[in-house]
Amino acid sequence: MKTYLFSRLTALAVAIAGTLGAMLPTAHAQTTLFGLSFFDNQLISIDTTTGAGTIVGTGLGVNALGYGIAYRGAQLYTYNSVLDRIQQIDTTSGLIASTIDIGVGNLTGEGDLTFRSDGIGFLSTVFKNGSSTPTNDLYTFNIATNSSTHIGTTGDVSINGLAFIGGTLYGVSKDAQPSLYTINQTNGNLSLVGSLGVDMNSPFLGLSARSGGGLYTSVDDRLYTLDVATGTATQVNNDPYTDIGFSSVSGLAQARSPLTPVPEPGTYGMMGVACLLAVVAARRKLAGLGAIANEV
Repeated sequence: MKTYLFSRLTALAVAIAGTLGAMLPTAHAQTTLFGLSFFDNQLISIDTTTGAGTIVGTGLGVNALGYGIAYRGAQLYTYNSVLDRIQQIDTTSGLIASTIDIGVGNLTGEGDLTFRSDGIGFLSTVFKNGSSTPTNDLYTFNIATNSSTHIGTTGDVSINGLAFIGGTLYGVSKDAQPSLYTINQTNGNLSLVGSLGVDMNSPFLGLSARSGGGLYTSVDDRLYTLDVATGTATQVNNDPYTDIGFSSVSGLAQARSPLTPVPEPGTYGMMGVACLLAVVAARRKLAGLGAIANEV
């Protein structure tokens, strides 16, 4: 009897603590999908439910012609193809925060950049050295050492969007029918995942990993999710007449930033008092049962 009652009262104490614990501020995640317009040099934020964009800033400067955007840790970067420099973008203002020379130059056309989890960057470009024929080059670079390495080409396919999921490098192309590929990080060789299944009338694409898994892409200035197993694209709002609201969207980037509020000391105190009262009640009840047993 004593054991049973003590178990019930202990369970009550745990339930009280759990109820109060549910009242605590909980850790949550804030995600923002950013986009970059190639010709207008605008940083925008994109609503991932409606696919509509909102301007953040135009601080990239005139004719920056940025090759996409990508996160390295908590910092957002682009490749400025006018200056031939990597530039960090302030995500609150859209202004340039720093400029980094990685030793590559004379890249033109469209391309993208992305960062692996170890901080090493990858950069794709359609043209280089004034060529009028696509060269489809792929580079790695390191902003910590101001260095870069040409690792190869993607053959006849121009890669206009890059993104990592885990250790796998994905690329999306605008050639003929837009398609999703995985990319060999050593030599640039491509493996076809599948066609996106959407028509493309604009030369610009963006690609980003999704904070919840999978990929986002922009095609004809519309936002889609991508099935990484098949490459199939699905417009986020299922409305073919609604777009992001900005032209020449050439880059996408999303990062996950955990925000963990610290509970007020008074909240912890309430939990402690509740648990203590429950334990005291259990001890008194057991003591009463012991006295009754002795009288009997």
